[in-house]
Amino acid sequence: MAGEATSGGTTSFYLNNIEVARAVNCTASQQNQLIRVDTLGRLFSSEILVDNTSCSLQASAVYVAEEDWNLFGITYRLDAAGQITVATLPPAAEAQIFNVKGDKVIARLIGLKLESLNVTTQKGMAVMSNITMQGTVMVLGEAQS
Repeated sequence: MAGEATSGGTTSFYLNNIEVARAVNCTASQQNQLIRVDTLGRLFSSEILVDNTSCSLQASAVYVAEEDWNLFGITYRLDAAGQITVATLPPAAEAQIFNVKGDKVIARLIGLKLESLNVTTQKGMAVMSNITMQGTVMVLGEAQS
């Protein structure tokens, strides 16, 4: 992906610590499942705890080199009966949303798996891809190793 010209904010996708895609128009969100700690006989909850957390990412105008698209999907093979069998699933991806000018990481999403993929063509553009991914955790601020 080196040499790609971008300005403003952008998102980079990594598989096995190698950048395989870039995108703009990205929305990242984190969902927290909260539970209340209640005490019998008390009107108000004593505490609110996080029971579970997940994250999701939607990105449009995703640029992936043609030879790298198979890194996002499931690789199939035929078994002896000619039926399609799942051979391999891709590793979980990581996305970093950053400000290109200062190379400052705004958010990092970990454990991403592709949920949906839309590929469109339009006048003036050969192909544009929109993806939705589900992940395990989103970290705001400068990425930590």
